[in-house]
Amino acid sequence: MTTEELIARFTTRSRFYSEPDFPSVVIPACARPPMTAVEAAAKAGDMNLLDRLVNTGADVEAWMHQYPDIPARASTSYLSVSTPLHRAVENEDYTTLPHLLVRGHWPDIFPLAPITRSFNAAMYTVTEEPPWPQGLALLAPRADFNFRTPIFECHILHLVVARLNLALLEKVISITRADIAILRPTALKHTLVHIACLSLDETWTNVHAATVYASIHEQRSTSDAHHAAQKNVVMFLLNASADVIAELKKQDVYDNTVLHYIAGNRCINEELLKELRRLSPIEWNTVQNAFGHGAKDLYEDGHSARKYYWDQRHMFFWQDPCGLWDGPVKTWIDWYTHPGKRFAA
Repeated sequence: MTTEELIARFTTRSRFYSEPDFPSVVIPACARPPMTAVEAAAKAGDMNLLDRLVNTGADVEAWMHQYPDIPARASTSYLSVSTPLHRAVENEDYTTLPHLLVRGHWPDIFPLAPITRSFNAAMYTVTEEPPWPQGLALLAPRADFNFRTPIFECHILHLVVARLNLALLEKVISITRADIAILRPTALKHTLVHIACLSLDETWTNVHAATVYASIHEQRSTSDAHHAAQKNVVMFLLNASADVIAELKKQDVYDNTVLHYIAGNRCINEELLKELRRLSPIEWNTVQNAFGHGAKDLYEDGHSARKYYWDQRHMFFWQDPCGLWDGPVKTWIDWYTHPGKRFAA
C-alpha cells in the first residue's frame, strides 16, 4: 500500500479488506451484475449452452490461469468482475461447479477489474450469504489456499473469522488445512483476533467518543453476530495461539491492540473484555495507539459518550419529555385499539 492510501485510512472508516470509498449502499435485488455470456450460462446452470459458447470461441482465457495485470489489449474475460465459478457458487450449484473445474476453470483466479475488492471463487464461498462450505470442499482439490487478496493481503481465514461463526471457521480450517497459529497478518497488520473484535460497521462504532472516533478506522461488515459468538471465536483463536500474551500485544497499522477494538464498540462485549484483561492486564493501561490513546481511554470516553449521546440524545423519544405518552398519545392508541370504547363514546 502507498503512503497516500494509508493516510486516507487514518481519516476514514473502511472495511478491513477494502479501500475507504467502497460503496456502502445495498444493491437492489432487481439489479443484475455485469457478466459475460459464459458467466450468464454458468449462473443459469445451463451446461449445454456453456459448452456451445466455449466451443464456438467465447473468451475464457483469463479464467484458466492467474495473471499479474490486465493486458493492454484485454479481451472480455480479463475485464470481467467475476468468473463463471463465482456464478456457480452464487447459486450453490453442485452440478455446474464440477463441470467448470473439469473444463479447466481455476478457483484461485482473482478478477483484477474490481482492483482491491477482488475475491477468488474459494473466498466467495464464505463471503456469500449464506456461506457455502460444501462448495469450498468441491473447489479444494484444485485450490491453493495460500493465495491472498490483492493489495490488502487477506487470507480466506481472515474473511471467515469476520463472520463470527465458529462452526464455519472450524469447517473451513478442516477443508483448507490452514494453521491459524502461524497465519501472518493482513497488509494492515490485522491478526485473526483483531478482525474478530472489529465492530460490524460504523453504526456499531462509538463515533460520539472523541478517542474512539480518532482511533477506530476498520470494520468487519460481514456479520452481525452477537457477543456470545464473538467470545467463542476469539477464545478459539487464542487457545490455538502459541503465546496468548504475545497475541494480545500485537498492534496493527494504527498501533491498535485487540482491546482497543473491543473498547471502541458502541455495545461493548464486557464479558470478553473482562476475560482478555485477565489474560493480559498490562495492555489495558499502558499500550497506546498512533493517536496517543490506550484501550482504557477508549473505554472510559466511550462510556461517557454512550451515557450522553445514545441514552439522552438518540433515545430521547423513549424518555417522553413532553409527557405525550401518558397524555393524548396513550389516549388515542387506547381508543384506536379498543373498538368497543369508540362505539361506547
